[in-house]
Amino acid sequence: MWMSILLFFILTIFSGFIIDLIIKKWKADLLEKIIIRFGVGLGIIPILGVILNLLSIPLDWKIFLIISIAIFLLSFYFRKENLLKEFRNLDFGLTKITKNQIYTFFVFIMFFITAYMYISGSFAYPWFEDGDPYGYASDIKYITLEKTYSADMHFCHYAEPYPQGYQILMGILHQTNDSIYFTMKFFSSLIISFSILFFFYFVKIFSKKVEIAFWSTFCLFAIPAWLSHFIFPLAFNMTLMIILFYSLINISESKNWKYLSIILYASILITHFYTGVIISVLLILYYLNKVFVEEKFNKDVLDVLILGFLTSLLFWMPSLYKFREVIFSTNPPELGGIEIFFPFFSKVIAGNIYSIVFFGSLFAFALLYISRNHWFKYIKKGLSYPNIKYKIFFVLLIIALCILVIPQDKIIYAKGSADRIYNISDFFIVQNGNMINNPIGIGIILMSIFLIGFSLLSINIKKLFLENNFYLSTSYIWTIFSFIGIMGVVLSIGFAPFRMWTFFGMCLSLMVGYTIYEILKSIKFTFKEYETVLRFIFISLLIISVYFTSFQQKYWHNTAPWPEHQIMVPKSQELYIWMREGGLPKNTMVDNICHRPSLVIGYDMLSKPWSNEEVCESATSYYHISLNKTVEDNYNFLKRNNFSYVVIGASCIAKYNVNPELVNIRIQEFINSTKFKLIKNTETEYLFKVI
Repeated sequence: MWMSILLFFILTIFSGFIIDLIIKKWKADLLEKIIIRFGVGLGIIPILGVILNLLSIPLDWKIFLIISIAIFLLSFYFRKENLLKEFRNLDFGLTKITKNQIYTFFVFIMFFITAYMYISGSFAYPWFEDGDPYGYASDIKYITLEKTYSADMHFCHYAEPYPQGYQILMGILHQTNDSIYFTMKFFSSLIISFSILFFFYFVKIFSKKVEIAFWSTFCLFAIPAWLSHFIFPLAFNMTLMIILFYSLINISESKNWKYLSIILYASILITHFYTGVIISVLLILYYLNKVFVEEKFNKDVLDVLILGFLTSLLFWMPSLYKFREVIFSTNPPELGGIEIFFPFFSKVIAGNIYSIVFFGSLFAFALLYISRNHWFKYIKKGLSYPNIKYKIFFVLLIIALCILVIPQDKIIYAKGSADRIYNISDFFIVQNGNMINNPIGIGIILMSIFLIGFSLLSINIKKLFLENNFYLSTSYIWTIFSFIGIMGVVLSIGFAPFRMWTFFGMCLSLMVGYTIYEILKSIKFTFKEYETVLRFIFISLLIISVYFTSFQQKYWHNTAPWPEHQIMVPKSQELYIWMREGGLPKNTMVDNICHRPSLVIGYDMLSKPWSNEEVCESATSYYHISLNKTVEDNYNFLKRNNFSYVVIGASCIAKYNVNPELVNIRIQEFINSTKFKLIKNTETEYLFKVI
């Protein structure tokens, strides 16, 4: 396990030295640089994996290690003086402790608390929560063993053409240990914990105030709506999103940050489609507001959107083409939300009016991009009129609300697994029990502070779109968008509304940090004589009240045992846990009568659903009919596919509601057969060796 952890940090930090390779002057302290290098390195691995796969180079951890070391050595060779200067100037605060160091120290405390909460909570129960992690485990195991994500068939829900960024990272890490259970739980929790540090540094350069960055991070740290340790690429993408924003903002310091932003954006688009779409909208809003506020075309930011999308096609084009018959069938697989666009793609390919509109739009956009110097000057002139910006904002907002509210039918809607209509109490009152895959809720204190800040900005909206308020206007627009997203169930456009809570939590935190900063500043100017005492009282009350109204519930939820939705029988679970904890050697070929093959993979056993149609997870797979087959049929299937052991028991009844009598008959047949030997059993589950 320690080798995997060491490899993880070497791969990410060394790969992150690509920043130093292409950025001559990077204004940040040494600690910030180490953390951001780590984050950028995380973002490089998915797109690097896609490029290697296209070149038929194995996705082997040793190849990734060689590349990361090469990046480090090249950066050291070309930036030797800069790198050595960082260490010469390092005094660990022994000369003078600065305000920035104090805030950073407390942010690291928040990071360690978060990491402990997520990691200990993830290992608080000896199974994967829900069902999704088992599916990801199946694809990760394939990448681990075969050193590619390309397979001859769509063998499970999360295999290609489903986005592969998260699976690539977990696959190369799992190559250095024998437990996919540990790999997925530990590294998923660790990665999302780093979002606390990434967010602090992002807000610090965005707001240009370390105080705002600290209080924004405090809010993100405390609210339940910001991620759980649920094993899902959404959390990985949310972490990469923050690093992308950090890189994007730094483009104003050096244009070369644009190239890093392109890589990060492309990796996001090949990791999780839903979050990729929402992050794309946030980027578009960021770009439009930047044009709006600065009255500049901002070509570099637009290039990130265009070139990042085109780079992501290195994955999407070959994958979609390879599985085109499955994708464009009458019953396409779910691929994280992209499937809702398949009917439109089909119409474009068919060559009718849709193709004319689609390609005509692309041509018009290209023409506008090329001729921007001719027409943008008129936009700039129009934006220079007094008080015009907030008026344009209001008009656009009203138009958007009319489109969302007036139509009775849905224009675009992708249903999420936990969508519902949310009310005021969902925002203000946080419960211990919450959703596993996407927690909701903010808490009464932080939500009230947010409303104060939002109201003040709304009252002073004439000043909101000034250039020095770009941070505020962007946060304001993002918050409106993410709130509308949460309410998508009752609007004409919705895209898995329950998942928008995570985005709302981040956007709200930006505004809460600013509001707390302004409150503390007002205390300073209003009560100069008692400033220190009053600020101490306010901060103490704030921390205590937020703990009891937000963080306590978040901590409880993330450290409580979460349910398992596959076996669903405690005594049956005991058998699988026994196998994983040494009852059988790791990666032993085990089949489960009536269960998907990914189940045993989640318990560190092995099945190979990618090997053929009867083993894979599809409507025609053998496990659907195995209970109705004879002992001889089951034995032949197991021998044909190299299974050494087979499990059967009450889990079939609990999960698939099959006839209990039929299960008991099959168990007795296995016991009486000379082709099977009973190795281990609990009260409800039986493990047989295939003779």
